[in-house]
Amino acid sequence: MLIDITLPLTGESPVYPGDQPFSRTVTSSMEDGASSNNSVIKMGVHCGTHIDAPRHFMSEGRTIETLSPDLFIGKCKVLDLTFVESIIDVSVLQSVDLGGCTRLLLKTSNARLLQQGRFCTDYVALSKCGAQYLVEKGVKLIGIDYYSIAPFTEPEGVHRLILANDDMAILEAVDLSTVTPGEYELLCLPLLIPGADAAPVRAFLRSVGSCR
Repeated sequence: MLIDITLPLTGESPVYPGDQPFSRTVTSSMEDGASSNNSVIKMGVHCGTHIDAPRHFMSEGRTIETLSPDLFIGKCKVLDLTFVESIIDVSVLQSVDLGGCTRLLLKTSNARLLQQGRFCTDYVALSKCGAQYLVEKGVKLIGIDYYSIAPFTEPEGVHRLILANDDMAILEAVDLSTVTPGEYELLCLPLLIPGADAAPVRAFLRSVGSCR
């Protein structure tokens, strides 16, 4: 059984300040006599549930199409960090069992913010020391349940610490509100957009056994 952790894309979907919001325009309609229904979408690559590639904050970093699909399919662990009020730092991460997984999804209290229909700046985020800790632990993909993994007041540091490693990626804006923490298989292949610093994904979790 697959659990869909993708945020829907609508004209009301919040975006990180400065990003292009999602819109869909109907260009032909059978109700109006056209032979088919068709539409056009406009959106930023960081809109909704998406993968950040190293190029996002590294001028010479790898772009989305060069990242191995193995990053985006495989066993992962959903960590219960709903007790964190603001910043996920080293002490928080040392207090939980990472399970030896190379893919981690951080479930936080951000779920309540996702329901508000607007971007909020007081979301729970990963600190630079927390990011460095996960890099040292061998984590290759880090996901979080809001539109940025980094604090709103300091977005570059966390992204650079993670994305400076060309074999790492960040998964942002996943909906973990109904997901029980534990071990799963993650499937979140990004769209193939050559040269892009990010790409939208359709993300799913599937229950599995022990993590690796």
